[in-house]
Amino acid sequence: LSNNRHTVDLDTEISNLKMTWRGIEGHELTSITAHNSTYMNETSDRDKSNIYQGSQERSNIDYLARNFTQELRLSSTDESSWEYTLGAFYSKMITRSTNTNDIAPSAVGLPLMYLYTAIEKESFGYFMNNRIDLSEDSELQIGLRYNRLRNDYVGTMELPAFNIVVDQNSERDYVDDSFTGGIKYVRHINDEIMAYTSLDVSHRPAGTTMNPRVVYHPEALRSSEEETLAFEAGFKSTLFNGRMQVNGAAYYQEMNEYQAFFKEINVQDSVGDSINPVNLLKNTDAISMGAELEATGLISENWRAGMLMSYNDFKFADGSEGYCNEGPALDAATNWVNSCDVSGSRIGNNPNWNVSISSDYLLPLDEVDLFLRGLYSFNGASFQPALPVEERKAGAHSLIDLFAGVRSKDSDWEVSLWAKNLLDKATETEKVAADENGYRDVTVTAPRTLGASLRYNFSL
Repeated sequence: LSNNRHTVDLDTEISNLKMTWRGIEGHELTSITAHNSTYMNETSDRDKSNIYQGSQERSNIDYLARNFTQELRLSSTDESSWEYTLGAFYSKMITRSTNTNDIAPSAVGLPLMYLYTAIEKESFGYFMNNRIDLSEDSELQIGLRYNRLRNDYVGTMELPAFNIVVDQNSERDYVDDSFTGGIKYVRHINDEIMAYTSLDVSHRPAGTTMNPRVVYHPEALRSSEEETLAFEAGFKSTLFNGRMQVNGAAYYQEMNEYQAFFKEINVQDSVGDSINPVNLLKNTDAISMGAELEATGLISENWRAGMLMSYNDFKFADGSEGYCNEGPALDAATNWVNSCDVSGSRIGNNPNWNVSISSDYLLPLDEVDLFLRGLYSFNGASFQPALPVEERKAGAHSLIDLFAGVRSKDSDWEVSLWAKNLLDKATETEKVAADENGYRDVTVTAPRTLGASLRYNFSL
């Protein structure tokens, strides 16, 4: 519908180097070095449904990121009742971003607005992991990690034609120190079944975002540190002389000061502004709990099937408050944004239920193998909290993919034909608030797609 195509150019470079030295008796010294860079240029027309006929509202994002990491670790290699790993790490990431926008549709010849961000982030720390045999059939695993983060963040919104420069939550020399770790108890019930339980503590540094429509309330674009306490219990099993594997787990996580991201929230930040939907940050408590069950097995010598089923319930804790679109009329002087009690409300738009079932059959011939593989996936209903109540739900959907082909005996090459979304089901999986024309961005399942693939493994 818009007058301008949406284009993205993306270049990525990744380099990794791993070196191992076994010159210390009973130990192994490993060095892992990595460097990667990403450059992206994205151009779009923000007037997606052509509200302003014959015009466009141009937006261009120019983004560059470079990241270097170095890890050094010493591990014990002797078979003993105590196995351990000690290590240190360092990382540095530099990003630069420029977002250039028309200040109004059909703004050719009018001043442009610029959003600049510059981030330099350094972290270093130490870690240790231990595995201790308590008996012939039980063990204890203990891990501890210290991390120090230093972050420089500079964000500005500029209108050079009017000599306007507005800071967007810049913060220099932010330092965050954290200790995280976990403890895990493992019990081998017999030769086929193992059970475990674990307790872990994690940490998330403070975060920030930027939005040119939020200038006078920068606290809504910042979040403080987040702490999580996670408990998990589960089992792993190999049954029927190795013909079947069944694994299961249940977990419970308490997130203190969870960094919640509220999407499409209407605001009126200053007097005379129009009401605009923006994304805001806020710390509030949350609870995540769920379970998953996985089973794979051989139905016959050449026929294998598997199933993975998971349930996740991610909600705000009791007493939580967050941003919302319900409430009194917005007024920049007295009520720039609405807040609500979000206790028990779902977080994000991911479904509670996910199920996948796969099956593949192999027909061996003299020189090659023929195969047939099918995949069924189910995703439960999801919800968009920022939309009106009657529009929030996006329905559950299921898809079937089918693959058939031939491969070499050593799996060095493979040729296959495939059909994805075989039954051509179309379902809305995500949507946002409608614009002035009544149109909204909607994500739907990809249509039925037919294709062919050729794979070859090059070996040195």
